[in-house]
Amino acid sequence: MDMTSAGTAAAWLIALATIGQLSPEKQTAAFTVSPGLEIKLWASEPLFVNPTTFDIDPSGRIWVCEAVNYRRKLRGQPPLRMEGDRVVIVADSNGDGTADKATTFYQAPEIMSPIGIAVAQNPSGKGCRVYLCQSPDILVLEDKDGDDKADGPPTKLLTGFQGLDHDHGVHGISIGPDGRLYFSVGDTGVKDLKSSDGKGPTFNSNSVDLRAGTVWRCDLDGRHLELIAHNFRNNYMPAIDSFGNVFISDNDDDGNQQTRICFVMPGGNYGYHPRGAGQTHWHEEQPGVVPKVLRTFFGSPTGMCFYEGQLLPEKYRGQMLHTDAGPRQLRSYRATPKGAGFDVEREDMVTSTDNWFRPSDVRVGPDGSVFIADWYDPGVGGHGMGDTTRGRIFRLAPPGHKPAHGITTVDSPESARTALASPCLATHAMAFAWLRQQSQAEAIATARPMASGNQPDWLKARARWVLAESGAKFQKSDFDGLDHASLAAQAARIVRDYPAMSGLAAQLPTNDAAVTRETLVGLRETDGTKAHEAVMKAAKAWDGKDIFLVKSLAIAAGGSDARRQTVLADFASSFPEWNDRTAALAFELRPPGNDRASARRIVKFKIDQRRPYTPD
Repeated sequence: MDMTSAGTAAAWLIALATIGQLSPEKQTAAFTVSPGLEIKLWASEPLFVNPTTFDIDPSGRIWVCEAVNYRRKLRGQPPLRMEGDRVVIVADSNGDGTADKATTFYQAPEIMSPIGIAVAQNPSGKGCRVYLCQSPDILVLEDKDGDDKADGPPTKLLTGFQGLDHDHGVHGISIGPDGRLYFSVGDTGVKDLKSSDGKGPTFNSNSVDLRAGTVWRCDLDGRHLELIAHNFRNNYMPAIDSFGNVFISDNDDDGNQQTRICFVMPGGNYGYHPRGAGQTHWHEEQPGVVPKVLRTFFGSPTGMCFYEGQLLPEKYRGQMLHTDAGPRQLRSYRATPKGAGFDVEREDMVTSTDNWFRPSDVRVGPDGSVFIADWYDPGVGGHGMGDTTRGRIFRLAPPGHKPAHGITTVDSPESARTALASPCLATHAMAFAWLRQQSQAEAIATARPMASGNQPDWLKARARWVLAESGAKFQKSDFDGLDHASLAAQAARIVRDYPAMSGLAAQLPTNDAAVTRETLVGLRETDGTKAHEAVMKAAKAWDGKDIFLVKSLAIAAGGSDARRQTVLADFASSFPEWNDRTAALAFELRPPGNDRASARRIVKFKIDQRRPYTPD
């Protein structure tokens, strides 16, 4: 398409977009919300337009990423806004529940449709660091003096993400409960990606262990970059709960009705590539491919987070919230532990009859209210847009709830404990940052009272991350409640990631499938001889039904023949009786030298390769 015809098409889309659009005030009437909730307009144009994503700071202000110049450079077209796209701070300055102020934090021609933002507020309440996802980089903007203006151009935290000016690039960044950055990259992949200090591996997309879309984490300064999982299509935004469970949506709709929700297991292969005739869509019938936990069919999934507040009805607490711009919905996913995986139930919390409602992100405010960004467009984004003049944010809360701001500074153990309990990610992260600035003894003394006793499990989990990050040595009294599946799984992660907590291993439940899963996936990068005993012990105990446990066995066994030769050296002698369970193990683990026998026996026993792998 030449520039003339492209301009004509864009003009036609913009003309079409004006047909039937609702004003911000009238749009609210088009919503249907779940009982016990009320949705209200919080902000709209002209304060900002085209919100791709946002974050909420401890003061309750919303930091919006605008995308007016979306895909213009990719297509060789001139920008629609020569000044570049913006990061805008939107605020309700008088506390009446409606935003009335917008401040441009940063705008420049090099800012092109960022689709990931995380605000790291300084504990003093003055100034912040803002992480921005824009391929080929994750950028950092700093405001040291607290004037709500970036001090200068952004610096590069990490670089090497493919997908310039493309929504399949790097996106979906947030600060996790362990104080680290989590983010995703779509199937455009990575090239020459390294930690900020240059140490460790150089990551390049390939057809073996770094394929298509990926999930990552690193320190706030970009060090210790770690690939968590791979082989998604366009996995948009990781959601991490206080226990360290990671979930993500993945979009491969495009007429296939295959949009999905995945529980992200470290080392997991999620099956997008390679494509081939006669294969199922996500290749879940193949060994080593981790299945989805929920199929959501048609969609253009966008923002995702966990609700860990106390304002919404109890059934939403601790559950995922997810926006999908295709069917125009905010959803809740109730994840219940089942073996090494999860059963997930879906509820559509917010729907709309307005065909221009395009929810692009969701976040939780300091008071527990839920905020939903609306791209407001005749299309979902993807390959373009029909409108560049509108954008809205809505607030979801119980009827009549008056908005309130939470704690905005941390300067004492008491304020740190208050902030650590906030449902707002930025407030929680602010507490973590202050604790990192204190002596080891003070950080431990601050967190320890919250780590056990009558505290809710999610708050215990947050405090336990602080203890682990502070280098505390294991104390049994810090880790009560390990008969609860979520706390037990977190404890296994702490044992895996923090050597000072090695003494915790003896306290882990021996019959908990989630603990076994976390232990196994932690063996994927250890020497095969060290992994051998744990893998064979878990394989012998496998019930033949728990698909996520057998997938964790496959992750621990590894992808190379040489490693499997060591890890599975005595597979045949350990499983002398051939039955359905043994055949399924052989199919998943592929013990070297057993391929032909396995194939014959799998056929003989008619193992249904597809039944356990399709939790639709």
